[in-house]
Amino acid sequence: MTVAGLRPGTVVVHDAIAKNDTVLIAKGRQVDEVLIRRLQNFAERIGVQEPFLVACRSSKRLSHRAVRRSLTRRDLASG
Repeated sequence: MTVAGLRPGTVVVHDAIAKNDTVLIAKGRQVDEVLIRRLQNFAERIGVQEPFLVACRSSKRLSHRAVRRSLTRRDLASG
C-alpha cells in the first residue's frame, strides 16, 4: 500500500517507515483521517518507504493485502 492509497480503518501490519528510517506508524495501528493527512504531509517533505503492508477491514472480517516491499538490511537482520 502507498500513502495515497490509505483509507480510514486500514490497519498497518508492518511499521510504516520514513526514508530517514524513522518509524512513523507502528504495526497494529488503525489509521484515521487525521493520521492519513499527517502521513501525506510527511511523505511530501521527507518521504516514506513505500509500499508497506496493511490489512483492510472488509465487512466483519479482516482480510490481508499482501504488498511487495523492498528489503533493507534492518529487515534482514530482524528475521
